[in-house]
Amino acid sequence: MVRTNHARLRPTHFWQSPLFCLWGAIGSLWCCGCEQSITLIPASGLVRIDGQEVQGIGVQFLPDSVEGDTSGPSSYGSTDSNGRFTLQTSDGKPGAVAGQHVVMLVDEEEERPAQGAPPGKPSRVPMMYATVSSPLKVKITEGEEIVIEIQRQRHSGDPQ
Repeated sequence: MVRTNHARLRPTHFWQSPLFCLWGAIGSLWCCGCEQSITLIPASGLVRIDGQEVQGIGVQFLPDSVEGDTSGPSSYGSTDSNGRFTLQTSDGKPGAVAGQHVVMLVDEEEERPAQGAPPGKPSRVPMMYATVSSPLKVKITEGEEIVIEIQRQRHSGDPQ
């Protein structure tokens, strides 16, 4: 009888996750056949949750072709100890395309235990920001810093 260990490998960075890879593949297919060259501009910024700069938050910018008529590759970054990030494309080119983007946030420090295991460290980012239907919209323009501020919803019994 052969026994196997079905331990789940956890990506160390959000851009190594299957969801990021899926969106990268979709973005690559979408851009295939584009005859115009894509111009990237330097893009960096800051993430605050409940007014505090936060380390270990993955940010992904998806060009919004529906509301913003923006097309091109998605860009991503990860916040440092000061809550700052710098965007690059999935192939490592620095910057992002100019225009309107949908922004996804993922807590890279969240611990998702296997089913039946005790709870791990919960996400500091509300789930609504971790999907492609995120309400976060940002317009990237050259020379402007990006500031993303979100508030976690507090319940009446939570401490201030």
